[in-house]
Formats: sequence, C-alpha cells, structure tokens
Amino acid sequence: MQHTKKDIYIVVFEGVYKKPITEKDIEFAKENKPAILARTGDTFFNLKRWIIVANKDPQDRNDYYPNYKIETLDGVFVTTFDRQPIRKASKDEEDFYQFYNYKSPAYVVSAIKAYHGLIPMDDDYKKMTFKFVSKRANSLN
Repeated sequence: MQHTKKDIYIVVFEGVYKKPITEKDIEFAKENKPAILARTGDTFFNLKRWIIVANKDPQDRNDYYPNYKIETLDGVFVTTFDRQPIRKASKDEEDFYQFYNYKSPAYVVSAIKAYHGLIPMDDDYKKMTFKFVSKRANSLN
C-alpha cells in the first residue's frame, strides 16, 4: 500500500488468506502475482475489513505504478504515476493511457470478486488487473 496526499494505492495479490495473517503468509504472498491494483480510500482499513500485509516503496516494482494522461490547453500529456508531465502524448498514447482515477473500496472488492470468477468480469474491472496496469507502467520515466 502506498499513501499519497489524497488517497491510497493498493496492490491485491492472488492469494486468499484468513485472519490472522502470519509471517509465513506474508512470505507466500510475495511469491504470488499481483491481481488487482487501484487508487482507493482508507474506509475498509479503518473498518478492519482490510488489513495491511506489507507496505512497499514504489521503487520496489515499477510495473505496479501506471503512467496516466492529462488534458491541458496545450494538448494531452503523458504523466508519471504522481501526475507529473513527461511529454506531449502521441495520438496512440492519448488512446492508450487512462486519466488518473479513484475507485471506491466497495468497487475494488467487486473487481477482486470478478478476478476470482465470483461475478462477471467487465471492462472496467479488467482495467484494474495487473496485466492491464503493467502495460501502462512507469517505463517512460
């Protein structure tokens, strides 16, 4: 989980665990691949519905942190994960990158359910998967 000034960026791994989480679970989770990644709020952490298993520095895995796009009076720009402009976007990049977005914790739960086949996977949930996010990762920085 990475705190930003206004929200939290979470990486949910494939493994499913029961409380309490043990050190063995944490080590096993590191071997799992990421499933769902999203900017969200802290509501479910405050309610103890979610627990923090580990807190990593963004430099640990750059493929977790997507680039975004912003639209200005001067055109569309590709940005870093922290929304700092990198350069003007090509037409293909305008279509490829997403605007910075925020998902409610309940919506993230729905994406996790879809990932595990419990509900249908729609296009918006797919945009939260590691496969989709890693294609738009900080490879430009």
